[in-house]
This record gives sequence, structure tokens and C-alpha cells, in this order.
Amino acid sequence: MFEPTKPRHSDVPFDVVPEHMQQEIWHMIFMRPMKGLPLTSPQRFHFFKNKIAGTLSVVYSQSDPYFSDGITAPYVEAYKDIEFPKAMYVYDDGNELLMTLDEKPV
Repeated sequence: MFEPTKPRHSDVPFDVVPEHMQQEIWHMIFMRPMKGLPLTSPQRFHFFKNKIAGTLSVVYSQSDPYFSDGITAPYVEAYKDIEFPKAMYVYDDGNELLMTLDEKPV
């Protein structure tokens, strides 16, 4: 599950989550096994934007085995007016990896 060689597809529009941010999220997913944690479907990503501090936090998690981590960083000027979604999901359907805004039953 979640082999980096599987085809990847995103149905998340770039005006909702910019392409560069989506590429960073793919990278975050595949860094986790290097920490010794198996990946399971779905991977969840929650976005928290602090306009006063000018930061964007991304909290990512999975259910089984449970894992949660996050990162906060100043966002680039291009992200200033973007209203990020509350949540985004990445599923492994067996054939490909899908990044979507829709939560699906597992």
C-alpha cells in the first residue's frame, strides 16, 4: 500500500490547493515510512491558516496504526488569498493514489 511507484492522481483544483503545495504533500506522505511507520489509506490532511501570524499549518494523520504530525510555516505571498479546505484525503485504491477533497468510506 502507498508504493511511491504507483500512478498518482489529484482531483483537487490548483486554485483550492496550489500545485506546489500538493507536491509537498506527496513528499510528506513518502517521508513517513523512513520514520518506520507503515502507511494506510486514507491519509488525512487538515489545513489551518493564521492570517495574523501569516502561517499555514498542515496536520496529517492516519487511523490504523494511528499517527499524527504537523508542520507550521510562514506561507508564501501567493497563498495569502487562498481559502484552503478544512480537510484533504489521499487514498490508495490498489492501482493508483488519489488526492481528493471527498471523504470516502473505507
